[in-house]
Formats: sequence, C-alpha cells, structure tokens
Amino acid sequence: GLRAGDACAVFGMGPVGLLTVAMLRQCGAGDIIAVGVHASRLALARAMGASGTVAASRQDSTSEILSATSGRGAARAFEVAGLQATVDSTLACLRKGGEAVLVGLMGKAQMDIFDIVNAGTPLGQPTSIVGTGTSTGNLIVHNDANDVSVVSAGRDILYSSFHVAGPGTL
Repeated sequence: GLRAGDACAVFGMGPVGLLTVAMLRQCGAGDIIAVGVHASRLALARAMGASGTVAASRQDSTSEILSATSGRGAARAFEVAGLQATVDSTLACLRKGGEAVLVGLMGKAQMDIFDIVNAGTPLGQPTSIVGTGTSTGNLIVHNDANDVSVVSAGRDILYSSFHVAGPGTL
C-alpha cells in the first residue's frame, strides 16, 4: 500500500483523477505528478495537491516522471483515463517494485507483462489479488464487481500478456 512520502503519478485529470490526487495528498504521498491534456485540469490538479504536472500532449510523461523522481520512477501510478496509451505510460513510469492501479474503464487493455509473470508467481500457482480474487499465472480472476486489480512487479515491467475473468475490472 501507499507509504508516507511515496512518489505517485496519476494519469487522467477527469473527476476521478482529480479526486485521486486529492486522496493521495491526504494520505501523505510525497511527490504527486498529475498527467493530463487540458491546462485547466492540470491547474486544478495542482490546486488539489499535485506537486507537479505533465502536459501529455506536449511532454513525454515517462521522461518527466523519471526526472521528477531522480530517475527512480513512481512508487505508485494510477491510470484513470481508460486509454491504451495511458496504460502503457502508467506501467512505464513505475520504479522497480512499483505498483500500478488501473481504474479507467476500457474495452480491452493490451499489456506485455511477461516479466511480472516470470518474476513473481510461477505459472499455475495461485496467489491472492486485491480483495477476494486469485491469480493463476497470467489469469486474474475477480469474484466481486467492485474489484480492481493492482499489478506490481519486483523489477522492470517489459512485455507479457494476461487475461481478466469475472465481474471486476483491471
């Protein structure tokens, strides 16, 4: 979970993204980098507690987040826009051992997380996911429609794929 002082990134400055920024500030996060495309929303994110902003239409979000975190990357990254590009950037900006929280709803996310599968649980071995869900290798199974998966790795995330089953979201 979130530790005081953790560097966090939030992708998507709609209502949910802005509330995520405010929640992170209240919970004691360190640097909070808000990534969005509208200047007015980025200004609002700063007013709600973001320590930095990235204009995704003009700046490379991964480079900016790595720069803001002295090359380490974000400890926690939240994807709330529901776009393939922001999912990719969310995973790319994580530090080693970082955590991605994918909240944005999209029809089908494509991710290569082979390193997560290989670096963590051996294929076929069940592990607990957030809440009451379980994972077997590269299959995440949800038991509750309110479940949200958290994907994390002990090292850099490069390439893989996985499937989500059940009523929850990734």
